[in-house]
Amino acid sequence: MIDLDVTLLIQLVNFLIIWMVLDLLLLKPIRGIIKKRTNHMDQQMNAIEGFTKDASDKLEGYEKSLAAARTEGSAERDKLKDEGSVEEGKLLAAASQEAAGKVAAAKGEIGSQADAAKKALKDGVSKMAERAADRILSQA
Repeated sequence: MIDLDVTLLIQLVNFLIIWMVLDLLLLKPIRGIIKKRTNHMDQQMNAIEGFTKDASDKLEGYEKSLAAARTEGSAERDKLKDEGSVEEGKLLAAASQEAAGKVAAAKGEIGSQADAAKKALKDGVSKMAERAADRILSQA
């Protein structure tokens, strides 16, 4: 059986003294280190969350500005395309008018040359007919 005497009381006091010494020398510094580490980890997590939020905000802003630039570029391209089509129509109309004028002038020149050729042939036909008649008559 267990005897309850003075040694039990001495052991109990010895246990309490060792416990206080160990708590003072080991447990409190370890708890302090763990508390510092927890605080540091919380600060790091808050900083990471802040950086992540800033990065996502910047990315969202970048995507918005990129979409706006694409829209603006597309509108500018369409505007320039329309202006080009109008300019192309003007150039084609001018070229068509110029070509029609040249064709009409060429037709007129060809007509006058054809008239001159017909007149020359008519004059030449009568002279050739006279020559042919002279040859035929001179041989007979």
